[in-house]
Amino acid sequence: PVVGLDIDSGEVVWRGPSGPQGYAAICLDENTLFAGANGSNFAAVDLATGKTLWSQNGGHQNRQFMSFTRFGDLAYVPGSMTGTVMAWDPIRGRTKWHEPIWPGQQLPINNGGSPGYEVFADLAVAHGRVYAGSNDGKLHTFSAEAGERGWAFDAGSPIQSSPSIAGETVYFGAWNGYVCAVDALSGQQRWKLKPS
Repeated sequence: PVVGLDIDSGEVVWRGPSGPQGYAAICLDENTLFAGANGSNFAAVDLATGKTLWSQNGGHQNRQFMSFTRFGDLAYVPGSMTGTVMAWDPIRGRTKWHEPIWPGQQLPINNGGSPGYEVFADLAVAHGRVYAGSNDGKLHTFSAEAGERGWAFDAGSPIQSSPSIAGETVYFGAWNGYVCAVDALSGQQRWKLKPS
């Protein structure tokens, strides 16, 4: 289960939702904890009481392998095993948008869809965009508010490194050993380096 501990004594103050929690770190804002809960569900938990505020299903067998990203008015999370990016209202848990990495993907990857588009990296949000690395070797972007598809940068190898953004540059690594620096606005490569 998700548990709340007293910061001084380490004693359990509350117990939140129980069940398979996935492998991701929890995400917090001032009042709420966001984490995987009960199989394919993702939940928001009140930090003071441990009460579940809402729970959303992320798709068949879609365990929380990656963490939520809380930014602005929304909470974002990759649907790792379904190859999607999701945005939810952090207060009510209503789906704002839910988009597949591959534009033509109608079925979840693990329920009849084409494999190779899994998202095994945390998301980054900046400049009005969500940045998502994928097993298809591309860093994809979506508009943060509506999920509209933006540019995609092809790194030539699966990306399972969470993107990091400084100023107008996004940095990430790929399976081929390269670290890439890409213009966060245009998607143009700034540089690519293979550390020795």
